[in-house]
Amino acid sequence: IIGTGIIPKWLGPEAKAFAKLWKEWGTQADADGQLDIYGLQDLAHLTAARDGEVLIRIRPRRKEDGIAVPVQFQVLEIDWLDDSRNGRIDGYDVVQGKAYDALGRVMGYYLFEQHPGDMVLPRTRNGGSRFVPATTVIHYFTKERPGQGRGFPRIAPVISRVRDLSLYEDAEINRKNQESRLSVLASYSDRSRTREIT
Repeated sequence: IIGTGIIPKWLGPEAKAFAKLWKEWGTQADADGQLDIYGLQDLAHLTAARDGEVLIRIRPRRKEDGIAVPVQFQVLEIDWLDDSRNGRIDGYDVVQGKAYDALGRVMGYYLFEQHPGDMVLPRTRNGGSRFVPATTVIHYFTKERPGQGRGFPRIAPVISRVRDLSLYEDAEINRKNQESRLSVLASYSDRSRTREIT
């Protein structure tokens, strides 16, 4: 799907200038400063394929930050979404951390200030989640039914069977291990002599 990267094709009299700007900004696109724009595309797609969904924060920047186009993107695992937030919160109907208005439009997301698996750092207030407007978040997932608000991993239908197979393999290995420890003590008589075989 991504290949080596999705490259826009510019048209019009300023096409060359836009292409040059895209090339320059592409190396600055990652808010974490690790990937270029094509690496971000690949990371987002791979994460969505593994987890079923991924969040991409749109990070506006100031002109003095020295970025060719004053915006960067940050790819976040879905763990950043506080799916424990449910009910009527801040005037929105919130379902698994996604805030909807009365018409069912997504208005925002409740995101943790840092990954919930990380230790709480002193710079964060409480490690809790806060409302982030939907205009600054891309929630990338494959929508397969009307009203679907979250993505599903592609392997979701087989997860339980894979787990069962893993448990079976563990039980079989354990059984073979026990069999290898089994010994037999037998005795027989050979004319007046008795031999023991183990």
